[in-house]
Amino acid sequence: MRAMATLRITIPDDLKEFVDAQVASEFYPSAAELLRDLLLWHKRRVEDLAQQERFLKPLLKPGARPSRRQIDAAWAKVRDARLRELRAEIQKGIDQLDRGEGIRYHSVEECLADIKNESRKLLRHRRRKIA
Repeated sequence: MRAMATLRITIPDDLKEFVDAQVASEFYPSAAELLRDLLLWHKRRVEDLAQQERFLKPLLKPGARPSRRQIDAAWAKVRDARLRELRAEIQKGIDQLDRGEGIRYHSVEECLADIKNESRKLLRHRRRKIA
């Protein structure tokens, strides 16, 4: 189980209204869940930027004059690494479907309602583990 910490933040009124609207829409069950999701997204973005820097840093040494071809090749490595990760995640889903682990829905609304219900169950379970 991950250790959890409490963080208190101050935000402008317009951002508070945005958070409240997201929670009211039931897309997020709480402001904490919204902020956790945003922080995880940002963490992934920072990791992506660090990966980009690893590929590009050799081209950016003082006095270096990389060609357009070298720069394009470095960016292609960044893109290819991310695509490999995405393909692996997609393959996991395909494998689950192949094993019959999929759920058949009759409408998008039914699917979204199920996602909301399952998310709420997971949140309640997570809260019980923390308490």
